Amino acid sequence: MVAQSSDPSQPIRVQQGSTPVPDPTELTSKAVDALRTEQSELLDAKLTVIYERIRSIEGQIIQERELRKEQKADRSVELAAALSAQKEAVGKTETNFTEQLRGQASTTNTAIASLTQQLNDAKDRLTKIESGKVGGQEATLERRQGNAAVYAAVGAIGGVILVALAVIGFFAARNTGKLEQIPSGAPVVVEVTSAPA
Repeated sequence: MVAQSSDPSQPIRVQQGSTPVPDPTELTSKAVDALRTEQSELLDAKLTVIYERIRSIEGQIIQERELRKEQKADRSVELAAALSAQKEAVGKTETNFTEQLRGQASTTNTAIASLTQQLNDAKDRLTKIESGKVGGQEATLERRQGNAAVYAAVGAIGGVILVALAVIGFFAARNTGKLEQIPSGAPVVVEVTSAPA
């Protein structure tokens, strides 16, 4: 049997046996191959787009990491500078406080020396009065006056010591901002030097 082609450019095919002309197996194979090629190209295009998106996201992640590293480094530098400035300020405050305490100690020692001299003078007068046994009322009056002077000198020394402690405590609390650093009841040593007689 001879099959005629409707397209004059196509060769005339002759059917041999039971296979029809044109052969559907050959046409199916060509269609499947064409479809596979098309799907492969489409899949390659989609994979390329996905790959480019992944690379773009990776780039963004890398940029964000770098930015975070820079910000962390900047914060570290800023923190170090702030801590250094704070340390310097504390050092200056401690130096000023120490100088103030030394000045107050010098003033307190001078005041105590003066009061000690007055107390010694009062003792000397009292001794003279008692040893001279100057008569009844006059001696008693002078002795009372001498005792009053001694009591006044002792009271003045105690007052100066209390004022000095209060001033030291005030500056300590003001400079540190913490009253807990000077425990209450803590012993305070005050050096008293007496003037030579």
